[in-house]
Amino acid sequence: MYRPASLAAEGFIHLSQRHQVQGVITAFYANVPDLVVLVVDPARLAAPLRFEAAASMPGFAQGGKAPAAGAFPHLYGPLEADAVLEIVDARIFVS
Repeated sequence: MYRPASLAAEGFIHLSQRHQVQGVITAFYANVPDLVVLVVDPARLAAPLRFEAAASMPGFAQGGKAPAAGAFPHLYGPLEADAVLEIVDARIFVS
């Protein structure tokens, strides 16, 4: 079970839709060595998943339970190991 600091501090775990991964890596994790991306099956999540605008990125659409183009998925609880389908090298998402 994965419980990052953001779960305690903000009440959710930050996730990304596939088309958002490159931008998130570039903005926040460009200098992190050996970075990996967890591929998650939303159907296997035990905690609620909501699509919401990023607080630090105004202009993104507010969401709900269905993804909007700019909404980010937020997981309101721990990430269960059985929801992780694959662990991939993050370098495949950046050019």
